Amino acid sequence: MAITRTESFHNDIDSESVERSFMTKGTPWVRIDTDQDAWYYGNWANPRRLYVVTYAEGDLIVLKCDTAEEFCSELSRMAAWHATQDSYMRIDPREEHESLWLELGLGHLMASQMAVI
Repeated sequence: MAITRTESFHNDIDSESVERSFMTKGTPWVRIDTDQDAWYYGNWANPRRLYVVTYAEGDLIVLKCDTAEEFCSELSRMAAWHATQDSYMRIDPREEHESLWLELGLGHLMASQMAVI
């Protein structure tokens, strides 16, 4: 199995327009929240289709994972990187899609599952 990576450059869009292009009502797409989010940067994921999308200053990177293991590994890699930067990464799925994330073993990334200190 492999992760398919597609890259393109867009100088006429921002992270909000990227998000609007695929986060339609009823789909399990989520924004991956970080403290780096801005009009020029964002990440999104779909646990049903196993996609991870990153937009950074015009660069649009789409990862299509063949397996749930690849998808989980990619998100874990991203979370580990953010932790090394004294940053955070979390997801906040709609309630009707929380079970998709829990079934993948990614509940530790969900805002609703994190401990409040």
